[in-house]
Amino acid sequence: MYEIAVPPDSLATIEALAVAAWPPERVELLDGWRLRCNRGVTRRGNSVSALRSDGQRALDEKLAAVERFYLSQGLPPCFHIGPADQPPELAPTLAARGYLAIAHTMTQWAALASAPLRAQIDPAHRVTLYEGFNDLWFETYCRAELIPPQDREPRQNILKRLTMPKACAVALIDQTPVATGFAVLQGAWLGVFSVATCPEFRRRGAATSALRTLAAWGRKQGAKFVYLQVLQGNAPAQSLYRRLGFANAFSYHYRELSPDAVALAHQAADLEN
Repeated sequence: MYEIAVPPDSLATIEALAVAAWPPERVELLDGWRLRCNRGVTRRGNSVSALRSDGQRALDEKLAAVERFYLSQGLPPCFHIGPADQPPELAPTLAARGYLAIAHTMTQWAALASAPLRAQIDPAHRVTLYEGFNDLWFETYCRAELIPPQDREPRQNILKRLTMPKACAVALIDQTPVATGFAVLQGAWLGVFSVATCPEFRRRGAATSALRTLAAWGRKQGAKFVYLQVLQGNAPAQSLYRRLGFANAFSYHYRELSPDAVALAHQAADLEN
């Protein structure tokens, strides 16, 4: 396991940056929590961010309100669970309530001055950098990640809503766009998202070239550190980021109400009506 400690206050900082970098279509505030809704597209965009709790309402009361909100949207109630969540007893309370732990993910970080991220881009790749949102980049990303047509507009709108400086990189092999990365400038931090490679072009270094291009852009804009998220089961991506100098900062996961519990909640709502 490769780990480099970050200051404790950086954990909450990175979590807050990640929330700001992924703006959903709708946000409802509930006693400090942020209830995010984006037509069911992406877990981060359709889950509760509990980085702050004002403590004015009892936890059971807040959980019931969360469940009513998401069920009314036709979505399973879901929470983003990380080391800075409030209150501290949230995760075990959700587990007892029938919420399943899914999508275990590692947040990683690196200093942008580190040698691997500054290494020369593979000359076999041509990388095009676009500041702002770009349609070619998005088409390449959807092809690489096999995004279904009905999910494309809600996902695209998340990226278009961002008002912070942003850039997207497309790596080409033999004039074919094959790999992508998206970056958001957030003060001293650069958030990197949507790193993907078309299946037939994987393991040829194209994503590495895209990521290095975004890192160079971030350094030019004044960023000193970079963070990203990677699923804990994604061994190839973990290996890539390790070679580029990334280290584990902290892990997070989601707690989603089980299908059986969702069905029971719907039945209870029907009886009340």
